[in-house]
Amino acid sequence: MMLTAPTYLSVEGAYVDLLRLACESPEHRIEARGNAAREVIGVAFQLPNPRQRLPYIAARKANPVFHFAEALWYLAGRRDLAMIGYYTPSMRSSSPDGVNLGGSAYGHALFNPAAGDTVSPFDRVLELLRTEADSKRGYLPVFSATELTSADNPDMACLAGLHLLVR
Repeated sequence: MMLTAPTYLSVEGAYVDLLRLACESPEHRIEARGNAAREVIGVAFQLPNPRQRLPYIAARKANPVFHFAEALWYLAGRRDLAMIGYYTPSMRSSSPDGVNLGGSAYGHALFNPAAGDTVSPFDRVLELLRTEADSKRGYLPVFSATELTSADNPDMACLAGLHLLVR
């Protein structure tokens, strides 16, 4: 039997289904850093049109301008607050030095070479997948164990990593 993730035409359908799942099931309740929340783990879905990735649900009060600014900030490999802080001043409280962000700067981890390296992790994975299209090794870690070294770290990555597959 083949298990296939459900397909949605836009992210709204997936979002509403996940909200329903989290709200209807008592085992999805957690308390993260003193904040009551609900989570759903191990979910997968397919979104054939990546342009339909933003949920346009009025009750969510999402800021699409921030979403696009954040995507550009990630793609530029930045970690500074100068640009992203304009769109969401509240991120400044997550910076240990008031200048840069750490864990939430996913693009910095993905698109900049590590210390002592000259090639970014993203470029290394792209090259791997160009030469081995069936590879399962196209994993890009974002979370770093060094984020755990400080108990009062205000900015740890929520994203463990990305697994790129050519399929």
